[in-house]
Amino acid sequence: MRRFFTWFLFASIEVGLLSCSQGKGHTDTNPEGAPEGPSFSLTDFDTEYDSSKLVTWMHGPFTGKSAHNRLRLTFVKKNGEVVSPERNPRFWPYMSIHGHGSTKNGNGMVSATAEPHVYEVSEFIFTMGGKWELEVRVSLEGKAYSLSIPVHVPEA
Repeated sequence: MRRFFTWFLFASIEVGLLSCSQGKGHTDTNPEGAPEGPSFSLTDFDTEYDSSKLVTWMHGPFTGKSAHNRLRLTFVKKNGEVVSPERNPRFWPYMSIHGHGSTKNGNGMVSATAEPHVYEVSEFIFTMGGKWELEVRVSLEGKAYSLSIPVHVPEA
């Protein structure tokens, strides 16, 4: 009986630690290829850049797998200068209240447009209505920004 109790206690602690370290119920908020190193937030971004021009919705936001959400990302400094990221921005929708993002295939595809310094994000889905964040990782002029842009997605 004592051995069983010791084993049970050890297994419970190990499972508890594993759950904590993996962020149980939490999807990856730092996808492969995201800028590393010191990261600056949306507040830091707002000191040099115009966040009101960052996201332009082309179609959406809508829920569902066939919603075909589409937006443009443009990085404009306060003085009006449009800046090109050092590499394609990384993008994924995330719902922090539920601790998850979209499905792995629904995180979106980022591609350059014919307009210089403008990126289109397509093929991403919102699995339900509510408060979402558009997580964007981008390197601009030697600084890595980790941006969380709030968006309200209406119920279908």
